[in-house]
Amino acid sequence: MIKKFIRKILKSMKETGLLKNWFTLSMPVSEKKVYLTFDDGPDPVETIRVLDALKKAGIQATFFVIGKKINKNREIVKRILDEGHVLGHHTYFHKPPGEVSAKQLLVEIEETEKLIVEISGNSSKLFRPPLGKLSLSKLMVLWKTGKSICLWNNDPKDFACANLEEVLHHFNQQPIQAGDVVLLHDNQPYAADAISHLVEQAAKINLKFGTLSALQK
Repeated sequence: MIKKFIRKILKSMKETGLLKNWFTLSMPVSEKKVYLTFDDGPDPVETIRVLDALKKAGIQATFFVIGKKINKNREIVKRILDEGHVLGHHTYFHKPPGEVSAKQLLVEIEETEKLIVEISGNSSKLFRPPLGKLSLSKLMVLWKTGKSICLWNNDPKDFACANLEEVLHHFNQQPIQAGDVVLLHDNQPYAADAISHLVEQAAKINLKFGTLSALQK
């Protein structure tokens, strides 16, 4: 209930222009693009499969990485950057939101930021909260650190799907549209295989693919 209330309030503020690039559920329809985003990596197997699929399609995406996984998979993070994709924060430990205080969240942001800067040479303003859940105190922390909160508006819940067909069924029932921010997980086995289907859907309605790099400004 609280999550829905916060999302409703923030969406209202977004629509009235109060939050501008600070909070995002979707991107401008006028851009005629769809935005693929991947959470919970980098993964030594599935992230590579996702990158291979994106490279084959010739498109870029945004990856919200978990800090503790970066050290173990630095070469994969470098590849993400080398191939034109964009990095964002997804906390350091990815613990259940109820177990993390605003103070701890700040520590996790700082630790993840250090790793991102070490590898890329640049910081990232993009932040996606685990499960999309935030308290008011955490919102204040994010505001103070200048982070842009990146949520989504098209979610097949691939982490809960039993097979690829269930993921594709979602997109057949809720086809991608201009401005959509699509949530997938590059630690799950179906994200990479869904990319070609999404590329086909996009081509039918003359949509291109973009990253959330504009929210860095």
